[in-house]
Amino acid sequence: YSPVHQAGHSLCWCGRKGTAELWGLDLSVKQIANAQTYLTGNGFRPRLFNAPMEQECGLPKGYFDVVYSVYAIGWTTDLKAAVHHIASYLKPGGVFIFSWDHPLMRCIDVADDQLVFSGSYTKDEAFSYIQRGQPVTVQNRRMSTYINELADAGFAVERLVEETDCDTLSRTAEFSSGYYSPWRAQKLPLSFIVKARKL
Repeated sequence: YSPVHQAGHSLCWCGRKGTAELWGLDLSVKQIANAQTYLTGNGFRPRLFNAPMEQECGLPKGYFDVVYSVYAIGWTTDLKAAVHHIASYLKPGGVFIFSWDHPLMRCIDVADDQLVFSGSYTKDEAFSYIQRGQPVTVQNRRMSTYINELADAGFAVERLVEETDCDTLSRTAEFSSGYYSPWRAQKLPLSFIVKARKL
C-alpha cells in the first residue's frame, strides 16, 4: 500500500516489478482519479482510497508486507496517528519506507552566496509558504520526532539515508539560491529516507 504518488506512477512501477496487489491512499480526489486512470490503462486493478492518512480509512489490518510514502508523510497533520495507522496495516515484520525533506532544509537560508542558519532545529515548528498561488502550512519536524514516533508505534529503524547522490557531489555546481539546487545539495542533505520494520 502507498499514498498515491505522481498519479500512480510509483504503484505502476511496483506492479511491473511483480507486486501481487496495489493499494493506495490519497487525500486528493483528483490524484485518486488520475491514478485509477493511469494504473488501469497500464493493465492494473488497484484498490485506491480517498482519505487522510491520519484517520481510519478501511484499509485491512495486519495485511501488508510493505507500506511506502514518497514525499507524503511530512504533509500529515498528526504524525503519531499516521504512523500508528501505518503500523496497524502492516504484518509483523512488515516494512515501512518513507522520504521527506530533510529537517535542516527549513532552518537554513542563503545569504551572500553562503548558507546561514535562520531557523531553529531545537523544536518542531510550523512554516508557511505559497505553492501554486495558494498559502500552505506544513510542520517541520526534527529527525528525532520521526524516529521516536516510529519507535512508539512498534517499529525498529533499520536504515536512515541522508546522503546526496554521488553524481551531484562529483560535478561542479555554481552558486544557486534554489531550494533544491545542486549547490545546496553539495553542502547539506536535501532529503532523507527511512526504512523501518514492524516488530
